[in-house]
Amino acid sequence: QATDVRPPELANQGVRPRTWFGERWITSAYELFEENLRYFPPLLPICDEEEPLRVLDEGGVPELAELVLHNGTVYRWNRPVYGMADGVPHLRVENRVLPAGPTVTDVIANAAFYYGLVRALAEESRPVWSRLPFEAAEENF
Repeated sequence: QATDVRPPELANQGVRPRTWFGERWITSAYELFEENLRYFPPLLPICDEEEPLRVLDEGGVPELAELVLHNGTVYRWNRPVYGMADGVPHLRVENRVLPAGPTVTDVIANAAFYYGLVRALAEESRPVWSRLPFEAAEENF
């Protein structure tokens, strides 16, 4: 589903590929943004004129164009997305399971499995991360 374009020397040094499953269970979407900034240098050094803190001080909502662009270049399985719709900010986590099938039948099967699993896990009394070590999830990915 993805091509690892790291040169062998970077892979041997432990540099993470831009397509990435993750390294641990997280507790907030903020951690995903933080990891993206920590592990992946910007591919496109574009700076926007906006000053987000000033926009907030003036009662506005920043667009955060650099953040949006940068996160669009990291292809993790669960990707954090900050966006604006009709002037209203929103935060979501996109999951790559839906576009991951080579055929329509595969996409529908993936969606049915994913949504069924999410529903079952949401109804459990104990969260999945308290029962399943991250390493086991990663190995079975």
